[in-house]
Amino acid sequence: MQKNEIFTETMEIVGKTVLSAIPIGGALVTCVWDSVKAHAAQRRLDEWKGLLEERLQSVEETLENIGNNELFSSTMMRATEIAIKTAETDKRVYLANAVRNSISVSLNESIVMMYLNMIDEYTAWHLKILNYFRNPAIMVEDHNYMMGSAMQPLLQVFPEMSDNKELVGKMVDDMQSSGILTKGSYMSTMMSSNGMLSERTTKFGNSFLDFIEEKK
Repeated sequence: MQKNEIFTETMEIVGKTVLSAIPIGGALVTCVWDSVKAHAAQRRLDEWKGLLEERLQSVEETLENIGNNELFSSTMMRATEIAIKTAETDKRVYLANAVRNSISVSLNESIVMMYLNMIDEYTAWHLKILNYFRNPAIMVEDHNYMMGSAMQPLLQVFPEMSDNKELVGKMVDDMQSSGILTKGSYMSTMMSSNGMLSERTTKFGNSFLDFIEEKK
């Protein structure tokens, strides 16, 4: 039997071992970490590579130019770190868009790193809600509102969050604190239908969304 076959067979045996059967003293954590690297991390890396290839295959740049693009290089390295850390595919999609967009944007690297850090910090739901507030009227099908808060039409678009209103409010608070959503208590304050469907993203928030969205 060749060495690679022995290794594969050994990994299969180890992978089927129950955690409680592994002795403590460092061996348990080592085995768990090795399993994470062999399974979850590899799956995420493979998906990440696929997303990047989809976006980079149409780029009209030479490898030399790409390699010498400092902003692109920094963006790709940081985005790859974040992509492997997260289980959320939606976040990897935003990261891949950011890498592609970094080739041609005229942004300072500090701002780009700030944007990537926000993707790292926020959940995919934060980003969905932020995108919603860029233009709620486009996303909401039923405009027959008389009075209410901004929460009502948002939950029409995302009914799966109806039992998590406090969580939605917390995510909005997070993004208000970061300056990408406007301040205010519009998630709970009664207002007219126009107010319920008003844009709530800031200039900073719109710039962030522009950088992480796929360019057609």
